[in-house]
Amino acid sequence: MSLETVAAAAYLVIALSGKRKKRRKPRWWRRELFIGSRKSENKFLNKLVADDSALFKNIMRMSREDFEFLLNLVTPIIRKSDTNFRDAIPADVRLLLTLRYLATGDSYPLLMYLFRISETSISRIIPEVCRVLINVLRNFAKIPCTEDEWRKIAKDFEVSWKYPHCVGACDGKHIVIQNPKNSGSNFFNYKGTFSIVLMAIADANYCFTYADIGCQSRISDGGVFRETTFYKKSGG
Repeated sequence: MSLETVAAAAYLVIALSGKRKKRRKPRWWRRELFIGSRKSENKFLNKLVADDSALFKNIMRMSREDFEFLLNLVTPIIRKSDTNFRDAIPADVRLLLTLRYLATGDSYPLLMYLFRISETSISRIIPEVCRVLINVLRNFAKIPCTEDEWRKIAKDFEVSWKYPHCVGACDGKHIVIQNPKNSGSNFFNYKGTFSIVLMAIADANYCFTYADIGCQSRISDGGVFRETTFYKKSGG
């Protein structure tokens, strides 16, 4: 999972998250599941951190080197302080949890058992870390700003894929959702489910240069593309 993919996936999570529920008062008791939930006592995290790079990449969908790079970027922002009542969840665990969710879409209950973190905490951590990832990775997924940058992408397509005069590969992906209230069939797609559309553009090296999320799935691919800021700014 490249840094560009992380940035796009983080943007997707924030776009999909609805209004935050009213926060409940924290409870100062722990279920038996969370006793010994610190990283030093969590066998899953111990194995993940200590084992070979192949296992790490299989579970997290990225290399350990890329993870360390991301961790250095986000730690100053997502690190929390311990309190008299409990130890804070470490920054690396917060990032591991979020990346696992972005890579697999695992449910919160499953993540709860893997990381020994309550669903309530998970529901706060993932959107929080995603917002930070969006901010620190802005320069890794952006539309080219100059003619030279566009020409370089076109040259890469011609050299790598023998496809001249191309500045991006574009496609859409349906993201299944629960049908929003009072929306009728606006989000009903040809597959028989409700969804919104992720429209993305990549360069010749599989790196995202643009992503748009949220268009109603009843609209055709061409219609979705015409609704993007990319199309409107390109003078299409």
